[in-house]
Amino acid sequence: MQNIGDEGTGQAPWSIPVTAFIEQLIVKQQVLQSQRGSPDHQVTTINARFRELLEELVPGVTDLEGTVEEDILVWHIATDIYLHWCKEEERRKATGRQDDAQAQEKAKAVEALSNYMVFILAVRPSLLPPLANRDAYVQTCYALLPQEKNGKGLPGWNWSLEYKTAEDLSRSMRCLGNRRRSHQVGFATIDMVPGRRDCTLAITGAQLGAELIYRDSSTGDMLNVILQVWLEMLFTVGSKCSPYSHSKQLCNGGELLTVAALLEKYISSGIVRESYARAAALAR
Repeated sequence: MQNIGDEGTGQAPWSIPVTAFIEQLIVKQQVLQSQRGSPDHQVTTINARFRELLEELVPGVTDLEGTVEEDILVWHIATDIYLHWCKEEERRKATGRQDDAQAQEKAKAVEALSNYMVFILAVRPSLLPPLANRDAYVQTCYALLPQEKNGKGLPGWNWSLEYKTAEDLSRSMRCLGNRRRSHQVGFATIDMVPGRRDCTLAITGAQLGAELIYRDSSTGDMLNVILQVWLEMLFTVGSKCSPYSHSKQLCNGGELLTVAALLEKYISSGIVRESYARAAALAR
């Protein structure tokens, strides 16, 4: 296991533990991506799929612009809600079966990738595509503050959010998502940063999380869907990041985004296929 996200100081202010399982997932994802066409075409296709999937799960979403910042925040909120629900279900059932252990490993990978992408948005937005910034992240943080703590003196949609811990917040957001699913609450429009709506992302994420839980109760396959979303998100953001930002991070210890982008270039160049072919020929 290695940590990606160090600053080259020996002690990382934040890092993601890259387990062997995550490494396997990333390599497998990159191989699949290389078989589907050019990287630029794949990024366009993935972006369209993100939008289609969100519109399928959260019908009526019209206030989002489809930026990478929105994708990261909405899916992070939804992922957090879903994973907290999974942990509650795990404690309730506690079967100890092998398939439960496999699901736990996937859940840990999902949590690590989700947290990592938010870290990139909040701390290293220079690794995001051009024009991306952390404004939406700041807005969403304000939106998730209890009304009496936000210090803005504005009427808030978040009067229903009551929490003291992360678990409390997740449950409160899940309740909000369920209410949104049943059309008991609408979208609010408090402008914290000019030109953007801070509440829309939080409510959309809450509704998406509630929808993932609802569908998982029926199909049991939402964890795989979420895992695929984050793997494709990693690929998309890494592909759109500028070469300068990647090289700068390599000098500072490296980032998982950079490793994924380099792996994509390596695999798409055909070197891997040629190596496999040579190895197969020598084995004959």
